[in-house]
Amino acid sequence: MKFCPKCGGVLAEETIAGRARLVCQSCGFIFFQNPKLVVGVIPMQQGRVLLCRRGIEPGYGRWTFPSGYVELGESVEDAARRETREEANVDVRLDRLLGVYSRPTSQVATVVYIGTIIGGEAAPGNEETEVHFFALDGLPELAFWTTEKALADCFSLLRRPEGGASYLREVTTSKGMETELKQVLSLALFEIGSLKFGEFILRSGMRSPIYLDLRLLISHPPVLKQVAQAVIEKLKGLAFDRIAAVPYAALPIATAVSLEMGVPLLYARQEAKEHGTMRLIEGEFKAGETAVVIDDVITTGTSKLEMIKSLEEAGLKVHDIVVVVDREQGGAEQMALAGYCLHSVIGLREMVHLLHMQGRISAEQLEQTIAFIASGRTEG
Repeated sequence: MKFCPKCGGVLAEETIAGRARLVCQSCGFIFFQNPKLVVGVIPMQQGRVLLCRRGIEPGYGRWTFPSGYVELGESVEDAARRETREEANVDVRLDRLLGVYSRPTSQVATVVYIGTIIGGEAAPGNEETEVHFFALDGLPELAFWTTEKALADCFSLLRRPEGGASYLREVTTSKGMETELKQVLSLALFEIGSLKFGEFILRSGMRSPIYLDLRLLISHPPVLKQVAQAVIEKLKGLAFDRIAAVPYAALPIATAVSLEMGVPLLYARQEAKEHGTMRLIEGEFKAGETAVVIDDVITTGTSKLEMIKSLEEAGLKVHDIVVVVDREQGGAEQMALAGYCLHSVIGLREMVHLLHMQGRISAEQLEQTIAFIASGRTEG
């Protein structure tokens, strides 16, 4: 800029408030050189991010998420939704603000949201050559430093135990509604006999006031569907290519989830076949893909670690484990120590408290169960 936009006078550089600024030599107007505001959205669907391949410079042929300048007459949020529709042909719900990205040498400041795709069919816009869904740990060559930094921050957020599941939960699922859903699920499991109270002899020979058996779900399709939907809620925000079921109780649950989400299923045999292909893992996959492990319950996590070892030895990556019930016997801590994140639909303590609130178990049963859980001896 050489001339004043107000009077047409000559602009010259002067030091004002410790910074070099352009000042009109005729009227004294200070011309502030400000960065333009850009907004972008990282559109997520089933744990994957939708990226666009640029068909123009800068960054021709490389990938980025939908983004563009905020225009006059629209809010930043409206601009984010518009750019996503223009560049990727999808509608998004803005779930959270990820961050604001800028550099002293950059002429733009970029606001980035994480969003969930709620409509449309992914297709490239006028300035893009193609669109594609990617796992966050399997990204292509990216166009800009802001693209790299924002996606890295997104991946870091989703890897936190409470990161993905908390913000990608449906907006309509308030804390109260979440508790209500847990009440319905707890009652359903109790009614079909998957959660029993009484006196039971466990494998160890110990006596227990509670027994969990989610294998009964196969005889109750409506409850199995409820459980699968609850697991799908926990999967939102996680990055994965395959669903890996822990044999055998989790196979029906994982199958229901696979059918609902359209994500391929696999499982590791407890022993390799001695005939045919003699493979240990059933289901198609490629080395380098990411599998999310699904199981019915977790106690110490030993069986999960054994299966994960088999998956990783076959070339698969594992970051997350999703279970229906956490027995709260140290499994989450063991998973964390091994470098994995555990996501549970409900903890056993919360489940028995909810059943007591609904009048299904007595205060004595509640106290006995809580004491037994605290003793670290639950089995099922």
